[in-house]
Amino acid sequence: MPNHQDEEIVHAIASAPSSIVRIVLRALCADEETKLHDMEIDFDSDFWADCGEEYDDTPFWREQNPDGFTIPCCGETGSSVDEGCTMGKHRAADGKRGRYEYSKNPNRMAAALEAELRAKERTGNLFL
Repeated sequence: MPNHQDEEIVHAIASAPSSIVRIVLRALCADEETKLHDMEIDFDSDFWADCGEEYDDTPFWREQNPDGFTIPCCGETGSSVDEGCTMGKHRAADGKRGRYEYSKNPNRMAAALEAELRAKERTGNLFL
C-alpha cells in the first residue's frame, strides 16, 4: 500500500518538466561510473540574444557555443564544466549536497525523487 511520501513522489513525476523526468530516467539506467547529466540548450540565456542565426541543440552548437547551454542538475553553463556532471555527491544549484528535502516545488521534488530512486536502485528495491 503506498504511503504519503510515495504519493508525493508520483505527483512529482507527473508534474515535473520533461527535462527533469529525462534526468531521473537516466539515473535509473546509468552505470554509477558514467556521466549522468548532459548539457541542455538554455533558450532563455542572454547568450542567444546576440546570435543572429538559427540555433539548435546539436553537438555542433554545444561545442561552438557552450555558454548557451546549461547542466540541468547544477545550473552550470556548458563552458564551466568539461563533460557534464557525474553521478554521486556534487553541489547542486541550490548549494545542497546529498539528499534533498521534499518540497512542493516540482523541480525540487524531482531532484529528491532522483536521489531516492538512485538509493532504491543501489538496494535493489525499485518499487515505490
